[in-house]
Amino acid sequence: MKKFAFAAICVLGMVGFVMADEFNATIVKVEGNTVTYKKGGKGGGMEEKADVTSDAKVFKGEFVVAAPDPAGKKGKGGGKGEWKKGDALEGGLKNVAFTKIDADKGGPFAQITTDDKGKITMIVTTGEAKAKGKKGG
Repeated sequence: MKKFAFAAICVLGMVGFVMADEFNATIVKVEGNTVTYKKGGKGGGMEEKADVTSDAKVFKGEFVVAAPDPAGKKGKGGGKGEWKKGDALEGGLKNVAFTKIDADKGGPFAQITTDDKGKITMIVTTGEAKAKGKKGG
């Protein structure tokens, strides 16, 4: 019986861990504590919405694209990279980067982290709109 209880706790713990997520997105709109975004880069997919936790952190950052593969493998070398988190973004979601989103240009590119309930706990953003229709930017 003890083994079963331990196994059940482990499974529940793993499910909660797996459900938390971290992904790149373009922020489309911020209304109160709800963020609308498109996952992925280069235009993204369908719009999705998520609420922001009361203790969410918002940082200015930069997305650093990895250098092409030195082994010379076929395919494109760029596109993959990592986020470098900087200082806290002044005003958080009330910053001009989120309040003055131009529908034609799109909103700022960001890395969004959610908890196991799907609420946003952290945003790291370039603070700049990603130009539509342009390659590499």
